[in-house]
Amino acid sequence: EGHPMLWDANQYEQDNPQTTDSMGVYHWDVTEGAWRVKVVKGGYEPAYSDWMDVPPEWTEVAIPLVTNNAPTVETVEKSEDSYVISFSQYMDITSVNSTNVVFSVRGSTVAGTLTALNAEVSGTNNSVEYASEFKFVPNVEPQGKLDLTISNVANYAGIGLEEDYTAENLNKSEHVHTYTSSVTTQPTCTANGVRTYTCTSCAVGTEGHSYTEKINELGHAYVNHAAKEPTCEEPGWDAYQTCSRCSYTTFAEKEALGHIDEDEDGYCDREDCGKPMEGADLCPQCGKVHKGFFQKIVGFFHKIIYKLTHLFKKDDTSAKTNSKKKFHIE
Repeated sequence: EGHPMLWDANQYEQDNPQTTDSMGVYHWDVTEGAWRVKVVKGGYEPAYSDWMDVPPEWTEVAIPLVTNNAPTVETVEKSEDSYVISFSQYMDITSVNSTNVVFSVRGSTVAGTLTALNAEVSGTNNSVEYASEFKFVPNVEPQGKLDLTISNVANYAGIGLEEDYTAENLNKSEHVHTYTSSVTTQPTCTANGVRTYTCTSCAVGTEGHSYTEKINELGHAYVNHAAKEPTCEEPGWDAYQTCSRCSYTTFAEKEALGHIDEDEDGYCDREDCGKPMEGADLCPQCGKVHKGFFQKIVGFFHKIIYKLTHLFKKDDTSAKTNSKKKFHIE
């Protein structure tokens, strides 16, 4: 008796109203009296529980919500021998029938069986069932493009589709690509390559006709080379690497050392060389360089001796034909 009023839960350190969790769970600890619960959710009609006297304690008080939104057809999927229709809401099974759900080929209805897959009994009427998924199995495999029209179906609240649903060519076969591949860009030591796959059974421009894959770069194929020390006349180098596939190298040339003659004897001072210095005034008789006044005198006489000893040269060929010795001047 009396006018219902909103309960002030603050004085009992509780919240009213409260927001349920994802499972719709709610809870209050209330005083003695008569109580009922009101539920409000966007897209649904406000709903109320029955009046409940406290005590006793009440649990599992479920309050059905009724949508005020129109249902939609979410998907129509083809399986091996059937077609499954999925609605966005639970539908009145009696409305989803062969009159309102029509499969056809060139305007002629395709006979088959339409069955609810996830039927549930209404929470308020055990003689009423609802479902959101339905399977259609044609009696024979449709020959030609299979179309679908859905109209005059209603959800559990009696709300129908905003407009008729149509779908065409449901039995269209998915093209299976047959690919061949070739390397269209060769990988190098430092750059990736490309392998291109092309379908041999569909036209250029068709979705999935071709695609590419990266071929990882090869990396260098290193070849090690020993070091060589430079000499007076030839360059050298440190140990270095080259690549057997490309022009990569770490080679760095060291310049030739050049001859040195610090003692000015006309010969290179380096132990591994000892060659005469270019332009050195070497004595033809002793092979030395004569420096200083007295050495130059010695060098002068060495040259005379060299010339005298080389002035005459025995001619062995002439001696074979003439008993007298012949000499010639060089």
